[in-house]
Amino acid sequence: MNNNIINNNYAPIMHYNSIHSNELLPTNSNTTILLVAIVKLENNYIREWVEHYKSIKVNKIVICDNNYIGGEIIEEPIQDYINSGFVIIDKFAYDKSHLQERCYQRNYVKYFNEYDWLTFLDIDEFIYLEEGSGYTTIQQFLDEPIFNDTDNIILTWKYYDDNGIIDVKDGNYSVLKRFTHHRFENKGDPNSLSKAIYRGKVNRNYIVGNHCIQGFQDYNGRKYVFRKADGRIMKFKGIGWCFYNSNNTHFPVSIHHFETKSISEYINNKIKKHKFNSKYSLKHFFDKNNVTQEKVDYLKKELGELLKLPHIDIRPFKEMLNNKSKSY
Repeated sequence: MNNNIINNNYAPIMHYNSIHSNELLPTNSNTTILLVAIVKLENNYIREWVEHYKSIKVNKIVICDNNYIGGEIIEEPIQDYINSGFVIIDKFAYDKSHLQERCYQRNYVKYFNEYDWLTFLDIDEFIYLEEGSGYTTIQQFLDEPIFNDTDNIILTWKYYDDNGIIDVKDGNYSVLKRFTHHRFENKGDPNSLSKAIYRGKVNRNYIVGNHCIQGFQDYNGRKYVFRKADGRIMKFKGIGWCFYNSNNTHFPVSIHHFETKSISEYINNKIKKHKFNSKYSLKHFFDKNNVTQEKVDYLKKELGELLKLPHIDIRPFKEMLNNKSKSY
């Protein structure tokens, strides 16, 4: 047994500590975990993401390629990981509706019997073994006895904002190095969401959702067991229930989420390249990031191009762009 002690600064782990007697499980585990993701226009970020999951001992990654024909080639930045077999590219062809769910369900059905656990994430989501947890591999976490009965381990998001950065400098696209400010640290994220790690090897007839199992029991009436990352039971609260708020950000394992990145990356990668997706709005960006004069100046330069896009409503930002707002 490793004699490292879990850091008691993590308040909810007081209960969790008693489960494993304050000792970490060995790192030479046979437990396996598969990671599945769908990608679109992520070549600048994909290598760092793959290397992160390699470092915490994820066993294999399946990437569903949703890039435009004639656009980015997802294999280029990670060809060595593909050659080694660590990454598999799924060139799936689906109806364009519900692509994410179709990618997830297809690969759950294909691989559930090969892996002990499966998880379904985005390229801006990094599972983190938090400092003070003592974990160095994802297997140490998954092998905790408290999870022996668990179907879904629910990991909460920790949202990281733009750090006041306006644009990419010197070709440095690293999200882990550039964006280090946890937006809602110590006060809880009012929009906190979560993602799940699914039990494999036994066919539970899961319907894989974007965030967790869609349903509370399998076709045989067996109720699923959901636990938070600190081992506590979560009660099913209806479809979409795992979109939960959490005032406690101190879990031993969580997901560091880098959604918006800098304002220039958000405009160029989200707003301009997803022209008909109203999700990507200036309001969404500033709900997650502070208003500053530098960002206002940058928006003024981009205003002409933004006005051409059918899904962008700049009316809420006219006052800000005219320097009448002092919120920054």
